[in-house]
Amino acid sequence: MLKIKLVSAIFAAFIGIIIFIAFSSMQREQFDAAAKQNQLLELQELTTISDRIQTTLNQSMQYVEFFDVLIQKDPAISQESLGDYTALVLKQNPSIHSISIAPGGIVARVYPLSGNEAAIGHNLLTDPKRSSFANAAIQKRRAIAQGPVESRQGGLLFFNRKAIFTTKAGKETLWGLVIVAVDFTGLLRDSGLFEDNDEYVFALRTDKADGTNDFTWGNQSLFSGSATVKTIQLADNRWEIAVGSKQSEELSQTPLKRMTLFFYFLLALVILLVYKHVFLFQQRSLAAKLDSLTRTLNKTAFESIVRNRLNNTINQHAIIMIDLNDFKRINDIYGHPAGDAVLIEVASRIRQVLRQSDQVSRLGGDEFIIFLESIANAAAVDQVIERLQKAMRDPVAWSEPIPVALAIGQAYFPADGDTFEKLYSVADERMYRMKKSGDDF
Repeated sequence: MLKIKLVSAIFAAFIGIIIFIAFSSMQREQFDAAAKQNQLLELQELTTISDRIQTTLNQSMQYVEFFDVLIQKDPAISQESLGDYTALVLKQNPSIHSISIAPGGIVARVYPLSGNEAAIGHNLLTDPKRSSFANAAIQKRRAIAQGPVESRQGGLLFFNRKAIFTTKAGKETLWGLVIVAVDFTGLLRDSGLFEDNDEYVFALRTDKADGTNDFTWGNQSLFSGSATVKTIQLADNRWEIAVGSKQSEELSQTPLKRMTLFFYFLLALVILLVYKHVFLFQQRSLAAKLDSLTRTLNKTAFESIVRNRLNNTINQHAIIMIDLNDFKRINDIYGHPAGDAVLIEVASRIRQVLRQSDQVSRLGGDEFIIFLESIANAAAVDQVIERLQKAMRDPVAWSEPIPVALAIGQAYFPADGDTFEKLYSVADERMYRMKKSGDDF
């Protein structure tokens, strides 16, 4: 019974594992598909945002080129004229925070002035957080981007600076710098980059924004995860923006993911049903091979096993025939229930004597047959017979003790025959010879 339970459990577990692997594979495929869809949505969102930022910052760079040309043509341009130009630029581009003019590298004018008074007089060439960028603009003679950095007037600004050179009498000299500043907070807002976005979480970083320290904004853990990242390349400046979906967990809840608990319930039910069916199948299969009363092998199953062993071995084997003497008298005196009890007890005692590899069958009525597999010699069979004799000495317990006497005959393979029929015939003849002689046990 334990073997049947173990086999049933192993088979049920095997089926359960196959179903679990199949379900997990399907779940993984759906999860991967959802993840790819999520990444695509993140990339679309990030591309839209980064394009807006890139456009705004590129425009600020175009404006420094514009004021460079304007001042080169007229280094003595009036403050009023500059004010008109800057007013027009600021009106058309709300994301531009201010435009500064810095003759000799010192900010002299800021448009608009209101709110930016603190920038007046700021020497860009001596400020440790600005000088490297200002000098780079002078040396490279092109616009140099810096930021976001904390401005003197307060708030985070992104700066585009370009050195202006004028020529007089064939001699080129540094006139100063023009600076177009973009409000970082406004830039984020206008591009759709919000920290409190309902759908996405963002992060931004750039190396050495103030010449020494890196600038970071948002949830920096995105950069160490599997978030979508896009780079905005500027002149001597690079921004990295990462986006993660707040709905990523919801998107990953595929139909199969949502039914996980239900699946585990079904899986447990399937395993239980498989176990039960395999268990019942084995029980029925075993029952078909057993004698209904003694639970020993029936004649058909016994013969099949013995024939198979004889056909596939060169070892010595033996068959022992057993007959219960005066069994009819037991039935007559004590009744058929007592006779059945005697047969059951005899079968039990026989099994206790045998090895696990040996086989025993009730042929019918009061006859039993034993197959001893791989014996060393005839003496080994004699020892088994002695143990059988000893096992039957005690009477079977009933309303009163019932004595049991056996007639035994044996045959040896291959000495007495090389087929089941020959061995059966020899053992049966020897048993009846003993029975007739009255020399029973």
